Amino acid sequence: MACACQRTEGARPDIILIVLDTVRADRIGSFSPTGSPQTPNLDALATRSRSWPQAIATAPLTMPSMAAIFTGRHGDAVGVIGHSAQDRLDGDADTLASLAHDAGYATAAVVTNPWLARRPMGFLRDFDAVITGRTAGGSGARMSARHVTNAALRAVDSIFAGDRYTDRPLLLWAHYMDAHMPYDTGQAETEPNRLLREFSAPGSDRQKIYFAPPYTETETAATRAAYDAAVHSLDREIGRLLEGLRDRGRASNAVIVVISDHGEALGEHGLHFAHDFTVYDELIRAVFMISAPGLPVGLDHSPVSTVDLLPTLCSLAALRCPANLGGLDLARDRASEHRALFAASAPRRDRYARAPWLTVDGPEGRMTAIRKGTMKLVRTPGQGGVRTEVFDLSTDPGEQMNIYDGELHAGMNQDLDAWLERMEKLRGDRPVRSARPRGNRLREELRLLGYVD
Repeated sequence: MACACQRTEGARPDIILIVLDTVRADRIGSFSPTGSPQTPNLDALATRSRSWPQAIATAPLTMPSMAAIFTGRHGDAVGVIGHSAQDRLDGDADTLASLAHDAGYATAAVVTNPWLARRPMGFLRDFDAVITGRTAGGSGARMSARHVTNAALRAVDSIFAGDRYTDRPLLLWAHYMDAHMPYDTGQAETEPNRLLREFSAPGSDRQKIYFAPPYTETETAATRAAYDAAVHSLDREIGRLLEGLRDRGRASNAVIVVISDHGEALGEHGLHFAHDFTVYDELIRAVFMISAPGLPVGLDHSPVSTVDLLPTLCSLAALRCPANLGGLDLARDRASEHRALFAASAPRRDRYARAPWLTVDGPEGRMTAIRKGTMKLVRTPGQGGVRTEVFDLSTDPGEQMNIYDGELHAGMNQDLDAWLERMEKLRGDRPVRSARPRGNRLREELRLLGYVD
């Protein structure tokens, strides 16, 4: 039953953080040049929001990207550069939850990504109520979009039961994962999808699926359609979540954020139905929109980064903002076309030895990118040297024409060098990461999602 949770005028705004795991920006109708009928609820929210169609994620994988979203700092600065038991948020890092908690917010998280749902990783710190696939009574860590929405609304009802905390602001983090392999379309499978079935099979050769899929074009197209259906399914549930929050009086004075941690490669640049490995735009161009009282509505085509979210929320909700953030307050400042934005891939892992992009061990072997205005430089370290590419995204959004000129683009190279040096100092002497999680149940949950074999 919905609670009657009307807020006092002038109170701090609720913060509703909706994270779309593995959702490409070009799958959102208002972000796509051709439009898309599959996200009507997000498109409706966009008409009431400030949206950044040229936002980039700091990494093409969840934990480093979420570290940036939560802390306003790149993952290197807070202990998270990959997916492993050693990648965990520094205990003294300010997070959105800790800042909101200190400001008197009731905090709730509904998290279906198994890496994020583990308390030792640090992402659940300072959340009063936490619901994961395990605690919700499901068979595993992953919940469907329908279950995430149901759990989020139950959490709100529980926190405000009896109207004891009517005037207490709410931070709600709802994390949806339907667009992550194996894609969850929200519908019963009518025709078995060979690719999805083989991805989930024990002992499957996922490197073959990712890098050289042995499937017909019809099978590949069907899997792309399954991805789109998963995005449509979670859009429907986001609409239901927003409607439920309105019914509970938690939307009229709310800051509503919809953001994706990264995208998904559907065959571009030789990568199929995966992420992690590269920093091309199909993976790092992110969904990013904010609806908030007093925030101007419309599309802002300035390049921004997901690292900008925390300083922006600090401004919109009057939270105590740390001084060492790497992002920009988008509520007050417009991004300059000369501003440099950075992203880095996952480090190389032995289990993906056939990945052609990652051949050098350690953080130094990551694929990295710098973007300034419409220009983007991509650097790929290799055993035989470094490959450098430059793309003008205004004329080549698919990043197919390398126009790199060493002299012409020396400034971007220098800026990337300087950023990498800063990240190395911030990482300090942290141990080399191991990608082997402990615990048979956790390993099985991660295997089903492709995180481990």
